[in-house]
Amino acid sequence: MGKYEDGNATCLAFDNIFEMPENEDVPALDYIINLDYITVFKDACLKKIKSLGYDFDSSDNDGISEFILKCFADKNIDVKEKTIKRWISKTEDTPENTYNDRETVYKICFALSMNEKETEEFFVKGYLERAFNFKSINEAVYYFCLKNDLSYHIAQEIIVEIENKESVVNPDAECMSVVIANSVDAIKNRAELVDYIVKNKEGFTRQNSTAIEKIKDLLPKCYKIATDEVQHFDDSQKVISNEDELLEVIYGYAARATQNGENIFKRSISDKTASKFPLLIKRNFPQREQLKNISKGNASNDVIRKALIMLNFYHFFAGFQFEKNKEENKKGNEEGNKVLEYELFDEFVKEMNGTLELCGYVQLYWRNPFDWLIGYCAGSSNPVDKLRDIIDELYLSNDEIYVKKEK
Repeated sequence: MGKYEDGNATCLAFDNIFEMPENEDVPALDYIINLDYITVFKDACLKKIKSLGYDFDSSDNDGISEFILKCFADKNIDVKEKTIKRWISKTEDTPENTYNDRETVYKICFALSMNEKETEEFFVKGYLERAFNFKSINEAVYYFCLKNDLSYHIAQEIIVEIENKESVVNPDAECMSVVIANSVDAIKNRAELVDYIVKNKEGFTRQNSTAIEKIKDLLPKCYKIATDEVQHFDDSQKVISNEDELLEVIYGYAARATQNGENIFKRSISDKTASKFPLLIKRNFPQREQLKNISKGNASNDVIRKALIMLNFYHFFAGFQFEKNKEENKKGNEEGNKVLEYELFDEFVKEMNGTLELCGYVQLYWRNPFDWLIGYCAGSSNPVDKLRDIIDELYLSNDEIYVKKEK
């Protein structure tokens, strides 16, 4: 996956990670709440439109929407008009990581005459998702067509042609995403593409295998660290052994807690109005349901990526605190500790980006609200406690989330 230069808005978002006073939570909390009003999708559309020689003011939602819809009409690509207008005008209602929304985003890339590199950047910076899952036949075909300036309609013809071909039994079918990507990238013509995919169809079946294996590897390591943390602070012998117990330690509350046989929480942290977190943080926030879906193999890219980031975040910083001379890290003056914080932040980001790249996901992007939240916590003096404090302020402090008991 390509690396892209950060624009001014991204650089500003990164600077804000360190410029928010840590001992004054209000500016950071207000910043997080207002992340609901970022315009990454519209900004990415507008950047491409301007590169085509057309200039619209960023506030001209109607003009931007109408231009995009005209491009759809000119290329005879079907799209729901209301969807485009909603995504452009409502910053809190951006495309989700569903099959239909993802397909519409690809249609936008074809309609706006993007090539494969522009499409990849558009996905990263506008959709906050990776482009071109090469283990998806459709997306492998889209890559080939966008790279070779072929239309969306030709892409659909190629997909139908592949579907109508008789399956080939091939025990040696290529199945690694990077291998398939390199092979598709090297193909020069339509017939060669069809032949390659038909011969290797069996390799296109298993999705997100690297990321899922990474999560399965991380979970027991996180259980161990969470057990150390609980036993250190609570002087107990409790052993963390499942996802619910782990998430309770990471977040500082038990989402499935009960009292007198009844649930304590009636609304989850992902509920649209239960917390003050912006939509792009709440959506697919790592919880029990998300981790269960990952283990069943039916989780979306966004679910897996967020879980991967959260588990890595906890493993890295809690592991540092409890497994690498915690008492020694308390020594030294304040300036020395601040230097250590920066070093840890840089190390975490480097390690996290390496893991994301290995698993086929986009690097940490500071205009992505979820990534910014994790980055802000990672840059603090006690990252895991900072995350718990923010959850407490933006979710647990809301009286409406609790089941009210009759007196």
